[in-house]
Order: sequence, then C-alpha cells, then structure tokens
Amino acid sequence: MRTGHPEMLLDGSVTSARRTAASAVLAAAVLAAATLAPREPQTGVTLTGCGVIDFEVLTFPRALLPESAEVTLFGLDLDPARARAFAERRAVQLPGLRTTATERIGHIPAARPLVSLATTAAGPHLDPSDCPPGTLLLHLSPRDLAPETILSSVNIVDDGDHVCRESTSQQPAEEQAGHRDFIADSIGAILAGGRRERAPEALTVFSPFGLGVLDLAVADLVRHRSQEQALGTDVLLPPGAR
Repeated sequence: MRTGHPEMLLDGSVTSARRTAASAVLAAAVLAAATLAPREPQTGVTLTGCGVIDFEVLTFPRALLPESAEVTLFGLDLDPARARAFAERRAVQLPGLRTTATERIGHIPAARPLVSLATTAAGPHLDPSDCPPGTLLLHLSPRDLAPETILSSVNIVDDGDHVCRESTSQQPAEEQAGHRDFIADSIGAILAGGRRERAPEALTVFSPFGLGVLDLAVADLVRHRSQEQALGTDVLLPPGAR
C-alpha cells in the first residue's frame, strides 16, 4: 500500500482452502460448546462434496474437537470417481479415519450431527429434513440450501453484508423475508464474547462468505514463516527496474 510494488507472489488456492476449512471447524467447536443441551461426543462428520475444501476440513477436527477419536466420511459427489479418489487420498494422507461412502444425492444423511457442505452447486439442491435436531451445517459452498431452510434455521455468518449477495442462499431468503432478522449472530461476535446460546432442537447453519482480508492475513503469516525457514525464492530486481 505504501509503494504499489508487489512484495510476494503466492499460490493462494491452498491458503484459501485451509483458511476456509480452519474457520469452519473453529465455528463447529465454538457453536458445539454453545448448545444449551448436553451433547453426545462428536465422533464424525458428513461431507457433501469431494473437493479440496472438504478434504482440508478433515485435517482440523482432531485439533479443535479433541473428543473426535474417529471421523467418518460420507463421500457424496456427483462423480463417483471423485469420491473414490477422495477416499484413496484420505487413506494415504489421513490414515486411521474410517470411511463410509454413499451415493445418496439430494438428502443429507442423518448419521452425524456435524455436516460440511462444499460443492460447486449454483443453486439449492440439498434437503436437510433427515438431519436430527441440533445438527450443525457448515455451509461452505454458499448456494446449497433453499431459502426456506435458511429462514427456519439458526444462522451464523462471518459478515452479513457479504453473505447476502451474489445469489447465495441468504440473498433470496432476505428478499423473501424482507429483512435479515434470520441471521442470529456473526462468528466474530460470538468469538468476542457475544451471544453463545443455541437451541438444541434447531438446525444451525454457519455460512461464511469468505472474507478476502482473512486470506491476506494468512498469506502474510505464510510469508513470515517462509522467511524464517528460508523457504521460497527471493527475486531481486536490478536498480531502477519498475
């Protein structure tokens, strides 16, 4: 910002995916602790979508949800080959996790009270009616759920202004309701000590739009860690180069 000159060139895809996954699992830990009713130990997660973000989601639960001795994967994907490849990669990089695959598309399986949605869908396509009371949906791909689901759920977001645009599930919900009162809180307010209670019988939906400033913050951390460990390549420009 001071000079207009680039200071670092970084492939942001992995950084963004891991930041997305880490923030989602952090929300899962915080919101699970906020429930009003005693809960069963968290032993698994349902994954809808077999891409890079849901794979990264699997790397964090044991760090933030230490009672998760085992994570069960329901590998849902329109392409069975992607689901198989996902499971094979998981077996190599995350050994010890029990994997259960299903090809049931449309309804979210009710086996686990923690569900991560990370698809490329352009519109609503998932029905959470089979989910048990108190299920927490990590709505990482922002268009999987119908407005009716959003309006009937406890909604936690990262930023209300961002999440109610770009044809997300929240945008038609806002247009239908005529307000944003269906957004119960932001994850930032909760982390800062705001309201932490959520009814045990309600479906809770965490919908992060994904704030670019968070990726910049993580990228800056990566930069400094890389310099400390002498990683990366320094590019020196000749004097007077622009």
